[in-house]
Amino acid sequence: MKFNSGRFVIVCMSNWGIKKLKKSYKTGGLEAYRLIDRKKLRDIVPYSASHIYRLEKAGKFPSRVPLGPGRVAYPEAEIKEWIKCKIEGRDWKPASSGTGGAGG
Repeated sequence: MKFNSGRFVIVCMSNWGIKKLKKSYKTGGLEAYRLIDRKKLRDIVPYSASHIYRLEKAGKFPSRVPLGPGRVAYPEAEIKEWIKCKIEGRDWKPASSGTGGAGG
């Protein structure tokens, strides 16, 4: 992810190439500015703190927001976009309805 004055670009890599999603969170709503702490982040993203730090430094994870000495949080909207990008970039696709299967 690349961040620039309220806008960021998420680059999703998949078997189909690179997909760029541009999103602005200057919506005026509080959800765009909601922050989650590390504990909540680890409930959502099953990575260790050190792995998240490495991804962050490599530009592959949303950057933390410093709140004070030894206290950081992450923008919830950016975490949700990162998760969405991961889901969209996977190989698995849901089965089409009406193509057979159980209960049909």
